[in-house]
Amino acid sequence: MFFRMHSPRSFFEMAALTVQHNRLASRFSHELLLAIFWDRSLFRNTQQPSASGNGLAVGFSRMGVAAICVANFARTGELLNGCLPHSPQSVLLDDAASVQATVDCLEGLGALHSLPNDRAVLDAFAGEHQRHLPMRWLACEAQLRDAMHGAASDPLKWDCRRIETALRLLKAPESGSVPLGERLFPHRAMLNVVSTGRSAPAEPGRRALDAIGALMHRRGQHHAASGSTPLVAGLRIASAA
Repeated sequence: MFFRMHSPRSFFEMAALTVQHNRLASRFSHELLLAIFWDRSLFRNTQQPSASGNGLAVGFSRMGVAAICVANFARTGELLNGCLPHSPQSVLLDDAASVQATVDCLEGLGALHSLPNDRAVLDAFAGEHQRHLPMRWLACEAQLRDAMHGAASDPLKWDCRRIETALRLLKAPESGSVPLGERLFPHRAMLNVVSTGRSAPAEPGRRALDAIGALMHRRGQHHAASGSTPLVAGLRIASAA
């Protein structure tokens, strides 16, 4: 199977990707998807053992081959075909595709198996031997929504410490050289200056947006040459000026 190791994404980046590519937000909120992505991969779009222990899985949500087939069914009505939108390779090569495949899989599970409600969809997505996970995802979703003040696209309204606490309660990562808070929120100090109004220069909100966009762009997530949308475009950062 195709293998590619990605560095973990920050919470800013994951929120931007989710806001941009979650077309089912009225059913599966941005906060719920963020909880799933953290629990399944700690925000790494990489290859790892599947959640069931059978074979390998890819992407932020740890999708196996069967889950990718279901995602394709949601898009095309076909489970197996030579020209399907999702594959393990496409998911690993593009973070946006990883989010899109997850959303498509959630939609496809309900349609393919005629599931009665969205909770049943989450149970099916978690897998037969991990039916306890949806309750934890939903609990984290509620905590994230509260910490983000219902504004997934506006980080100036977020309580970063409470977001970090919610994610730790769901799944605590192994300790590393970079503290978790710095990994999740590498631009937190900049946003604090903007949100508290302690910045003297004009248009601090716009300058923060530009700086965050430049830093994210340099990570190579979306290059202008590829014609893709800059990652930070998914965030609606309000100006504090």
